[in-house]
Amino acid sequence: MFDRPSNAIAFLTILTVCLAGAMRTTWWIAVAGMCMLVLVSLNNRWRTRGFGFGSSNAIADPVQFATSLLNASLIAGASYGLGQVTGVLWGV
Repeated sequence: MFDRPSNAIAFLTILTVCLAGAMRTTWWIAVAGMCMLVLVSLNNRWRTRGFGFGSSNAIADPVQFATSLLNASLIAGASYGLGQVTGVLWGV
């Protein structure tokens, strides 16, 4: 399931944010999770970039950062919200 350690880190980050939402912690946990997901996403992108002649840079770095930030904020917000709903349904 996890072919790279960064995939496991991303999964554990989403799980932690979801559990934090279920335990009714502050929303700053979701912000920290968002930052972690952005770093994992950028690490995956920049690590695979080659430095040889065959490397191509199809997406500019500012665009990559903006899309990673948008994606991470949506995922962290959704997992925190799902944790909140789960906490209400389970009566936590």
